[in-house]
Amino acid sequence: MTIHNICVCHNGTLLSGGEKFTYEVIPRWAKKFPSINYFYFSEPPREWEIDYKIKTINVSSGAFKENGTLRVLLFYFVAFFRSLKIIRKFDSEKNIIISHSSAWPDVLIAFLFKYKNPQAHWLAISHSLYYPNPFFYQWLYIKKSRIPSLAEIYKWLVQEVFFILQKKADLLAGGNSIDKEKLLTKNKNVHIIRYGGEYKGKPEFNIENKIYDICFLGRFTEPKGVLEVPEILNNLKKICDKKISAIFIARQDNYAGWLENKLKPLGYDIKFLGAKYGEEKYDLLKKSKILIFPSYFESFGLVYLDAISVGTPVAEYDIPCLNTTHTCGVIKAPFKDNYAFAQNLKKLLTDQSFYQKLAKEGYEYSQTFDLDITAGDLERYFPNL
Repeated sequence: MTIHNICVCHNGTLLSGGEKFTYEVIPRWAKKFPSINYFYFSEPPREWEIDYKIKTINVSSGAFKENGTLRVLLFYFVAFFRSLKIIRKFDSEKNIIISHSSAWPDVLIAFLFKYKNPQAHWLAISHSLYYPNPFFYQWLYIKKSRIPSLAEIYKWLVQEVFFILQKKADLLAGGNSIDKEKLLTKNKNVHIIRYGGEYKGKPEFNIENKIYDICFLGRFTEPKGVLEVPEILNNLKKICDKKISAIFIARQDNYAGWLENKLKPLGYDIKFLGAKYGEEKYDLLKKSKILIFPSYFESFGLVYLDAISVGTPVAEYDIPCLNTTHTCGVIKAPFKDNYAFAQNLKKLLTDQSFYQKLAKEGYEYSQTFDLDITAGDLERYFPNL
């Protein structure tokens, strides 16, 4: 049996939960299954071939740096056409095809593999939350007349293409249980992924041992709530006399410059640190008192798990897509009620007993998430061959 992992749309930065999932489960499968192929556009860890005997197959002739919607679209076309050379008939009936994203090149390549090898077992994975029709009156908790952007229309159309192509898949895996009923209308076999945490070190619960008041970790995009951050911190300044120290851990693109200019008048000690990974990321999180997470479109939101696993409570909005799993170690405000959000930050910064309670509850909850279970849950579908 060979497992063919289609990951040509991963950019290798591990910024997304989907990429983290892929980079964690594939080595775990390699320990149990002797034949693993990984089709990639961005180079995977070098130890994959050495330590895990994973066969990595580069479908590109060189690196490609995407930046902006049009360049991402160009990247997708380049990735797809360069990947056509890997489509072939398998030399064995026992094969599993796993497309690791809902991006159309990954899904189309997996679809063509399945078309050429109908006996193979295809697992179609989408880490994205179900994207609503942007032309609807109610869209992402917002009720108003609006003209959708081209990016919103494109994202919705890509999702529709994914749902059409995955009809040939033997299993559709999604990332949030609130989508299960919708997904069952697309495929009769649906699995909801339970993600896992990678941090195994000691947590820090004592607020006095933390250097930074606030940490933002993620990407500077609208769905991640970056446009809400200035209003939240402005409200905090009005109700809290403390001079706040804040760090922003994100790639310096999109709204980075805009956000920096918006926050300067506050007079806070603010540092933009760029993207951080591994131990360095967790060390910064552990040194932070609060993770602010004003995102409003998440399949899971792995940064929440990153934070509570080191003993750092999370402040976020009270919205359906987060309420399925973000249940401990978190304080919530009504959607876009940024004054209430600021009040929650003040409570965490000033009420040490409440802070300790939240931090410890969150850490204990984080221990129920295990990447071995994440990988094993999908392995249950492999023996069906």
